Amino acid sequence: MFRASPESELERRIRSDYRDMPALRLSAGQARRLCSFDGEICDRVMGRLIDAGFLRLDRNGSYARAHGAH
Repeated sequence: MFRASPESELERRIRSDYRDMPALRLSAGQARRLCSFDGEICDRVMGRLIDAGFLRLDRNGSYARAHGAH
């Protein structure tokens, strides 16, 4: 049976949270607490979501959903 990696599951969960709450903005520390994973893993997943155009860093350094992200 195929099992998704913890990072894939985390990415799916973060995408879901941001879809459910489009105005959600999290600082790096808040994102790490939400992830409940090692900070390095969380940072890597958040970085992938930025690279994919799903998230962006706003002026305050908070993670926010990118405009037009699906």
